[in-house]
This record gives sequence, structure tokens and C-alpha cells, in this order.
Amino acid sequence: MATTSAHDRPLPRWQRELLPAMLGADHADRGQPGRTHLPRSLRDWVVDLIMFGFALGLGAAGTWSDAKHAPGWWIAVDVVIGLAACGALWIRRDHPLGVGVGTIAVSAISGMAGGASVVAMFTVAIYCRPRRTAQLLALSFVTSAIYASLYTSNGAYHFSDLFAGLAAATIASAWGLFVRVRRELVLSLHE
Repeated sequence: MATTSAHDRPLPRWQRELLPAMLGADHADRGQPGRTHLPRSLRDWVVDLIMFGFALGLGAAGTWSDAKHAPGWWIAVDVVIGLAACGALWIRRDHPLGVGVGTIAVSAISGMAGGASVVAMFTVAIYCRPRRTAQLLALSFVTSAIYASLYTSNGAYHFSDLFAGLAAATIASAWGLFVRVRRELVLSLHE
């Protein structure tokens, strides 16, 4: 008589919805080499909405600070670029490196894209190799310096903008690496 242990039984659907798609997927779905995209769980949708809102809020704060130092037409361009960067966050789980490079690159000229670049840096740290994370962190440092040099008042360099960009990128990548390690540990324990 074969008995099934608690970890061999499938989880009820409502419990799977509370897990990340990676953890809530069946063993057969997770183990397939060609299967890289899993449908988002309810938890993933909630996290994506929170990250999108965070990116919009942080981007709006960046645009607000730029409004003092840039002409009105440039603020409109900044908002359009930033909204496109925030929109790209919806595909960040499938293309973390591409979205990361794109949003970090445009954050050099757009304050509104700054929030999206922080979220993208966090996602790159979770889904990409640590070497890629370090490369994008270096790119983020360069774009923070460019951004701080573009938005000056009376020719004065904005060290506060530079420091804020460096701190946000560092914190996002460190937090993402922590989530990555924790997720790998949970998956190894789950196996």
C-alpha cells in the first residue's frame, strides 16, 4: 500500500495563487527545459501592480524636481519617455535584461524613467546572473552621473541627484540579489 506524503500532494488552487508562479507551478511545469514562461499567479499580479505604482511615483518625483531646471517642452518629453519605460515593466519578467538596459539607459535623460530603472534593476538582480547585475549596476552609476550633470541649476552640479541615483540602484540590486538567493534556497528545499 503506497502512501503519499504531504509534499507529494498538489496544493489547492487558492494556495498556489499566493505563491510566486515559479513556486506554485507543478513539478512537471517547472522542470521542462523549454518552459521559461509561467503564467502569473495572483501574487505576481499584485507585486507587478505595486512595482508599477512605485515606478510611477518615483518617476513623478523625479519629473517634479526636473521641472525647476528644464523648459516646459522638455518636461512633456520626459513624461512620455518615462511612461514608455514604466510600460515596459509589464514585460520585465520575460525580458529582464532587455528591459533593464532600456530603462536604465533612458533614465540618463528622463527623471520619469528613474523609477522604472530602479524596478528593472531589482528584476535583473533576481532573474539574471550576478555578473550581468554588476554590469547593469555600473551602467546605472554612469547614467546617474549623466542625469545629475544634465539637470543643473546655475551651473551647479547636483550631488543630491547623483547620490540618490547611486543609492537607489545599489539598494535595488542588493535587495534583488537577496530575493534571488532566498528563492533558490526555497526551490532547493522544495525539491
